[in-house]
Amino acid sequence: MRARPRAIKARIGVCQQDDNLDPDFSVNKKLTAFARYFGISSAVAEGRAKELLEFMGLWEMRDDRIRELSGGLKRRLAIARALVNQPDLLILDEPTTGLDPQSRHQVWDRARTCAGRGRRFS
Repeated sequence: MRARPRAIKARIGVCQQDDNLDPDFSVNKKLTAFARYFGISSAVAEGRAKELLEFMGLWEMRDDRIRELSGGLKRRLAIARALVNQPDLLILDEPTTGLDPQSRHQVWDRARTCAGRGRRFS
């Protein structure tokens, strides 16, 4: 890892337990802006954002400000953000904390789908 830390970090997605989403961004803007940290072009970032928002059940809220989302929707957005760079390893820190049972099942269903696509979880 010491030889190529940026390359290795780019292959990892992290969803922290704490809410660290910028409340002033729109849902879609959060994903596209975060993608730029990984050198993902705007066109590709837009496509990934759409795919991830649909996958996480957030497409209808794409223009909403993050501050307007419920806790469960914020958790789903945080997971989508962790997936934006198509990581080989996804680290989820208490991804379902504070979620209602239905949202909890949705998050775990999405996680199993990602695992089925070859993503590893920790």
